[in-house]
Amino acid sequence: MGSSTKDLGACLLQLKELIRDSENKHLQAVIDKDDYLTTFIIGRKYNVKYAFETAKGLMAVKHGKFKQIFDLPSESVRHVLESGFFGTLKHRDEHGRRIAFMRIAKLDIKTMEFDEIMRTAILLLDHYWYDHSTAESGQIFIMDYTGYNFAIFTRYSFNQKLNFLQLFLNNYPSKVKGAHLLNNPKLVGMTYSLIRPLLPEKLKKRIFLHGHDRDNLLQHFDPNILPKWMGGNLTDEEAIDTLPH
Repeated sequence: MGSSTKDLGACLLQLKELIRDSENKHLQAVIDKDDYLTTFIIGRKYNVKYAFETAKGLMAVKHGKFKQIFDLPSESVRHVLESGFFGTLKHRDEHGRRIAFMRIAKLDIKTMEFDEIMRTAILLLDHYWYDHSTAESGQIFIMDYTGYNFAIFTRYSFNQKLNFLQLFLNNYPSKVKGAHLLNNPKLVGMTYSLIRPLLPEKLKKRIFLHGHDRDNLLQHFDPNILPKWMGGNLTDEEAIDTLPH
């Protein structure tokens, strides 16, 4: 049952069988939502057992450890959604992977609590949940640390940052195919050195610290899909997708 197959219908039946056998009430509640379950299957490359474990993990954090975050209404994080701190680009990379970004220059540490930042990231992922091509191709992240300073470094704890990583790396089906850090100061390198031993080996090889070298970033991306502040050729309006509100 754990072997890969391209027969989506058969995979769905097998996944539902695992859900029934598990008697997990939260999974039982979504057992008839084929499109929802399909994202787990495609994101886990049709490995049904892996898809089941991921779905079970998401339900556990959604209704357990991070319940208070998942329960935050979208209206309560509107200020984060509209800030431009998180976003996605309109155009995908040459491999068809969706590109998401984080922009420290748009972070307001006086008004943005960490739970609100996590909730915004969840809403962003949920926005593309039913776009199965995103789950299939994986995602790329570009993090611009322009403006990062000691006040930001100390505003959010190491455990909060670790929880953020663990939530999305361990419980969501879409794979991280690359993470590019731009304009990253030494403080970011310090945090990364602490987190790196906890990351999967594959992910370690997909993380690139570019410093202030935009030309190095452009070795990985066509400038015609990037906004100017990333070193690309587009205005924000041309480059950045509209987020849900």
